[in-house]
Amino acid sequence: MTEKGFTKVLLLHSSLKLFNKGGLEKLKVRNIANACHISIQPIYYIFGSQQDLQEAVLELALKQLANTLDDLIKAGKFGVNKNIEFGKALAESPGLIIEINKGNQDILNRVVKVSEKYFVAAHGTTHPKKLKVNILLVSSFINNKRVSDLNFSNEALNKSLNNFFQHLDLE
Repeated sequence: MTEKGFTKVLLLHSSLKLFNKGGLEKLKVRNIANACHISIQPIYYIFGSQQDLQEAVLELALKQLANTLDDLIKAGKFGVNKNIEFGKALAESPGLIIEINKGNQDILNRVVKVSEKYFVAAHGTTHPKKLKVNILLVSSFINNKRVSDLNFSNEALNKSLNNFFQHLDLE
């Protein structure tokens, strides 16, 4: 891997951490430069613009979600309620949740597209509007739980998702 390629990977992972802490709002070139203890020049050299950097980070977050969902499909893990495993997978991408809860329709649509394969495997079929509603509800639920309980653990998430989906039937 070239030095530029190595630097790009490091910048992407540092940027993903910032994205997961505050969504696109945190993905400013100056914030990333400060987090990496570098000037802004290498960021512009590697990515060209702040928009191109944000797009690369979104692609990485969506790819990670897709990979997690693919792993669940391969393992046949759909949980007691098929939405629980999806909720846990989405919870690994807080930046996506933040943006969905801000009303970012582009990101919601991209998460829907990434998630379709999982929901078809889990439910046999899915309707795009139902899937959107499902993702909106799961995102809102996870966001509300995290905001209300800063010590929110994965175990607490599992219990909360189980309870949530027992009272909600989207099928």
